[in-house]
Amino acid sequence: MTARRKGLALAAIHLLLVASLGGKYLLDRVTRPRVWARAVPVDPYTPFRGRYIALSLEVQSDLDVPRGEERPAVELYASDGQLRAKASAQETHTHLRSGIVGADTVAVLSESVVLFIPAEGEDPSASRRQNLWVEVTVPRRGLPRPIQLGEMRDGAVVPLESL
Repeated sequence: MTARRKGLALAAIHLLLVASLGGKYLLDRVTRPRVWARAVPVDPYTPFRGRYIALSLEVQSDLDVPRGEERPAVELYASDGQLRAKASAQETHTHLRSGIVGADTVAVLSESVVLFIPAEGEDPSASRRQNLWVEVTVPRRGLPRPIQLGEMRDGAVVPLESL
């Protein structure tokens, strides 16, 4: 096999890997529940972050999360249009911690989710810090996958594209 054929075969394998991952995310977006979750922008200091914003998601939970501690091994699910968490018997990588949203102490995911911001336009998290929501896909395991940002208006979340 020539070097050219080896290169083309490697490129084809890489293309299949990327396409399979994209297909999995697309299938999850179609088949898994989607909910709006209240978000708090987090600004970790990373000079190579690019046009992404990190979001800490509020989670509805009956689990007690003492201030300053984490609640390990939780399972995320969607119920009544809300992102919820329940204790999991299995070890998971999803953890809850107590966080402050406005004047309230609430349960938030320990890890932030990131959302790409297009190059044109401003950072929407700067002007809507207290009223920012994000639509997420809730996978079977792992962190929710953000889809779009929104803002609460008159008791309903309105996507930022339509503002």
